[in-house]
Amino acid sequence: TLLRGDLDWIVMKCLEKDRTRRYETANGLAVDLQRHLNNEPVMARPPSSAYRLRKFVRRNKLTVAAAAAIVLAILLGIGLATVELFRARAATALANDNFRQARAAVEDLLQISDERLKDQPGLQPLRMELMKAAIDRYEPFLAQPIFDPTPREELARLYARYGQIMLERTEVFDQSVMDQFEKARRIQEQLLREHPGDRMLRANLGWTCILEEWRPHDIPPRPEQVGRQAIQIFRSLVAQDPGDPFARDDLVWALWRVTRYLAHDEA
Repeated sequence: TLLRGDLDWIVMKCLEKDRTRRYETANGLAVDLQRHLNNEPVMARPPSSAYRLRKFVRRNKLTVAAAAAIVLAILLGIGLATVELFRARAATALANDNFRQARAAVEDLLQISDERLKDQPGLQPLRMELMKAAIDRYEPFLAQPIFDPTPREELARLYARYGQIMLERTEVFDQSVMDQFEKARRIQEQLLREHPGDRMLRANLGWTCILEEWRPHDIPPRPEQVGRQAIQIFRSLVAQDPGDPFARDDLVWALWRVTRYLAHDEA
């Protein structure tokens, strides 16, 4: 603890009792003193890494200061980015939680509509209003950063169900009905581009095609065209998993529905 600083080490080297451990010449002493003045490591003290680093910093104050400023800026940037990442994750988690709660409320609403209002005379307009209200509640969540495809899947099914209710009520397949089915189709096709192996998404698209040819109409796409698309979708699902009874049942429906648009022999 008494040997603090280069000059202390230089003096002690000069006073060494062992000649071999002193400076060999006066010039050696002068060189070591000059190294001290130049902020270079002196020969009189042990050359530890920490000592050499201190000397380097003293000799290159401007360079080290600039490098330290850059490193500090990088660390500050990383720190801010990390904070923002945690905030974004927290916001996303909150959005997901809000969506789950809203989704549960909407599902309760739709269940009541289907179970209690479907066969009640005079209540079909109310049922349609409830379905439209559910769609209006779902749509805003699509603008939020929810990476789960479930919200879009649910909204596509809602569009298809709403179109089906409109068709059941009026028995007229007009453009307003087709618009609902096409909204569902666009979402489902986009989801399939993102998740091509999802069997449920393919089945949902197949049923949207079936609904688009549920009644004869002249609105594009033609009933026969979408009917054949539904058959193709369900045949691929059955070929992929022949033991899936739901895919086989869906294929039966697709085949049966399209027969009205085919020539007699093919039908």
